[in-house]
Amino acid sequence: SFFRILLLLFFQEKMVRLVKVCTCNLNQWAMDFDGNLKRIKQSIEEAKKNQAKYRLGPELEISGYSCEDHFNESDTFLHTWDSLADLLQTDLTNGILVDVGAPIMHRNVPYNCRVFMLNKKIVLIRPKMHLANDQLPRDAVVHRVAEGPCCGGLLPA
Repeated sequence: SFFRILLLLFFQEKMVRLVKVCTCNLNQWAMDFDGNLKRIKQSIEEAKKNQAKYRLGPELEISGYSCEDHFNESDTFLHTWDSLADLLQTDLTNGILVDVGAPIMHRNVPYNCRVFMLNKKIVLIRPKMHLANDQLPRDAVVHRVAEGPCCGGLLPA
């Protein structure tokens, strides 16, 4: 599974058996990229302070969840990449696997993704595999499911 790959990337040859995981439920607002980024940074700092090795954030935490028609605008994806770049320029991802939820445009198709960062690098971008169409009817309208020959859900280059 991709979690095993990430753990192997992170721990490489160390014989670590226990990993402290930090999950967070942030008060994110739709299209408040600066405020959302500030809260993401605070949560990473808190996870590091608690000696966590893996920080898991909520779905679409960079843009906020209910952006609706804003997912049809390229600025939403541009601001998302700006936020990711901001995180990677700091030392926040050093020594901790940071998992953030972000909208990602790939080949002009929007995906609801998990972006995994470690030591100032993006190590994996994984799109959502199943949409909640029965509970969120707009989910399939706004985002696509990764399927077909794209490495089991990993976005191809």
